Amino acid sequence: TMKNISVDWSNEDYVGMVRYEYPMYEAGGEVIYSSMNPMNYRCTFTDLTLENFLFKGNNYVGALGATNVIADRCKLTGTSSVIGSGNYIGGFVGCNIINEEIFVSNSSIETCTIKGVDYVGGIVGKYIVDRDRPGGLTSTLRILKSCSSAATVDASGNYVGGIFGVIGNSNGYVDDVQFSSEGFSLSLFECINTGKVSGQNYVGGIGGSFALKGGTSIKDKVSIMNSASEGE
Repeated sequence: TMKNISVDWSNEDYVGMVRYEYPMYEAGGEVIYSSMNPMNYRCTFTDLTLENFLFKGNNYVGALGATNVIADRCKLTGTSSVIGSGNYIGGFVGCNIINEEIFVSNSSIETCTIKGVDYVGGIVGKYIVDRDRPGGLTSTLRILKSCSSAATVDASGNYVGGIFGVIGNSNGYVDDVQFSSEGFSLSLFECINTGKVSGQNYVGGIGGSFALKGGTSIKDKVSIMNSASEGE
């Protein structure tokens, strides 16, 4: 258990226990940003409880990490807040990539206030497709399993959910999530929200939106199983 953590970087992007950002260096007096991207990295947390904390930033803010968090048996509790003045804000992680290795499971948020603008969620703000996977997704992925949130999620913008803000609509990295295999499925299993969720458009107890491609068969490829929202 880690207690009484306060990280107030209100004007900074990529804020959390682990922070990735675009590396940069100087050449001839000019600041040059590396082609390396924060979304190419990932971190893993197991059996961790955070109690009485504040993480405050601009875009990409989450208690465990800004991007690409693998979490199992983790908990957020106490008088705690995750606050972003921008987008991609989540209780555990701001933005996760969709692939076989990155997931959140057996984890809970007992008490927490989560605030942001767009793409705000109790567990994760946004899921985007792996940009290194051309042609869409071809396997069965369970991206959230046995997660619960009692957090208060308060967004001033769109795509807001008690568990996730949006899945898909990757905003510049790649095209929206698309299905390239008839056998593909994307699932959330045993996800429960009991917290209050508020926003402008695309607001839901479990999630704000699935921004996915797949035609009329898409409803057979996405499943939310044994999940419920009991919040406001």
